[in-house]
Amino acid sequence: MLTFEQAAARLVADGHVRRMTAEGLRKAARTHPDWTVREDMYGKSSNARTLPYELAVRFVLTRRRGAKKDDAE
Repeated sequence: MLTFEQAAARLVADGHVRRMTAEGLRKAARTHPDWTVREDMYGKSSNARTLPYELAVRFVLTRRRGAKKDDAE
């Protein structure tokens, strides 16, 4: 479980995305219909909400595959 800030930094560090901010990840969580984290999966650390990092990875990899497919068409 990582905070949105930590998850965004790790997504970049692990090479899953070129850029990601905590706010971008929060926006995806609020608005994207394919967001993979259910409300009951979030945790809390101090005043920060945490999420399962593996599900954030799954979300960005799914989106990246979709973008590559769309680019090829």
